[in-house]
Amino acid sequence: MEAPNPGFTIVDGNIVETDALRIAEAIKEYDPNLTLVCNMRPDHPGDPPFLVIERCKDGINRPVMSAWKLDDMLLTRLRLADGYRGNQLKIVEDWEVTAKAESNRRYKEDMMEKHDIAASVIASKKSRYTIRDSQTGELITFFDDRPASRK
Repeated sequence: MEAPNPGFTIVDGNIVETDALRIAEAIKEYDPNLTLVCNMRPDHPGDPPFLVIERCKDGINRPVMSAWKLDDMLLTRLRLADGYRGNQLKIVEDWEVTAKAESNRRYKEDMMEKHDIAASVIASKKSRYTIRDSQTGELITFFDDRPASRK
C-alpha cells in the first residue's frame, strides 16, 4: 500500500506526515525514554498540541516540553534544555566565538575593499573616479578638487 501524498507515509497502518515522523524518530534517537505525543484533548484551549514526554524509572510519564509546531527548532530546544548531556554555557560561548569570528571576517573584507578603492582612486590619473557602494548600492564619485558625492 502506498502513501496517498508524497508528504505522507504509512506506519503501522496509519497515515503519518513525513516531517513529523522524522522529528519523532530524532527525539527517540536522542533519548529512548522520550516520546513525542499529540495532545488531542488539551486541559485548556490554549495548551500546545504537541508534547514531549519522558518515561521515568518509576513508570510515570511526565511532560518535558510542549510545542505549537513540529520543526527542527523543537530538537534544538530539547538539546539546549538537557542539562545532563550539554553545557549550556559552553554552547553559548561557542556561539559567541563564531559570531565574533564572522564579524571580524566581515570587517576585514570591508576594510580590504575600502583599501582597494582608495588605492585605485590615488593611482587614477583622471580628475574624477566613480564606484558603486557595495553596502548601499549608491554611486560614489571622488573628485580631485572637492569632496566626494553620493547619488
